[in-house]
Amino acid sequence: MFVYIYRINLLNCDQFFIKLDFKLAENTFKEWYLLNLKDLDTAGALSLNILENLVDKKSDIFADQFSYRVKKLSECISKFNKNYRYSLEEKDEILDIRKHIQDLIGLRMNVLYLPSFNKVKRLLELEFDIIASKNKFKDDNEASIIKYEAYHFILKLKNPRLELIEYSFYDEFLFELQIRTVFAHAWSAHDHHLKYKRYLPNNFVKDIERPYATMKTFDKVYVDLNKRIRTFERREFNKSLAEHLKSRTKINTISFISFIKVWKKDTVIIKGNIIEIIDSISKIDPKQTMGSLCLAILRQESLIKEYFDKFDLPESLSLFIRHCLYLSDRDKFRLLLFKSDRIKLLQWIESINLID
Repeated sequence: MFVYIYRINLLNCDQFFIKLDFKLAENTFKEWYLLNLKDLDTAGALSLNILENLVDKKSDIFADQFSYRVKKLSECISKFNKNYRYSLEEKDEILDIRKHIQDLIGLRMNVLYLPSFNKVKRLLELEFDIIASKNKFKDDNEASIIKYEAYHFILKLKNPRLELIEYSFYDEFLFELQIRTVFAHAWSAHDHHLKYKRYLPNNFVKDIERPYATMKTFDKVYVDLNKRIRTFERREFNKSLAEHLKSRTKINTISFISFIKVWKKDTVIIKGNIIEIIDSISKIDPKQTMGSLCLAILRQESLIKEYFDKFDLPESLSLFIRHCLYLSDRDKFRLLLFKSDRIKLLQWIESINLID
């Protein structure tokens, strides 16, 4: 449960001394931090789980990695000293460390393709109150020296989730979410390694950061490729059976699955099995077109169905397709079936006098 320490409850009484004495403010925060550390960690894990489910079930964002951390006590004190203490003391304001450390619980999400800032905001608003947000990605025409790029959001759990008892303890916790691309994350690791605790001359700093300008183009290339692939998917999945049979497109998983969805509308497709078939055919004949492949399957469909029914073979779409293709060209597609399966099929065909 969330724990308030004595001084936090009596903050109004102590504020005069906290104004004058940083040590008192520091000890007050330390005491609160240590008492609530376990709850902070639990809150981080819960909020990360909410974020993962939100991205997975309510969006088309391609997330590569999720993580969370609770900021170390020493890092909190250091950040307060660096960014807030001087200004607060000059203004004779209360040295409330906890109030100014909004990234005490940090959520991290790396994405393959950078979604629009507003798209992310709309998604987060389904589960969180957004206290603050900032887009730290720079346009290409901005300064060439790149310090840091990410989407930043300060979040808070909201109702109706907070009405559930397991979440109600965390109603005052804030979460900082950072979203970066995989490329930006990879570059930051190298940047940190080269510059950490080093006060390098400007020419070194520029040389370290220059490759990121090139790396940024990778994001644009892959965003463009993703758009083109999705356009291709939409085109293929809108094809009729007749269009599939006339297709001169080289064999590929997307086109083959779209053909199956038209050919066997109610059949469950196990994508891994389809990939295996396409991979095998590509090795046999890299120039095989989708039209000729689909036609070969349809021409043998009724005979192979009769064979499967006769021997009560398992209802495996992958196995059915392999039999159809083998029968369409026994030399070319012999590797699609085990020898025992080939012999059994040919013996049955011979028994019904359908083989030369």
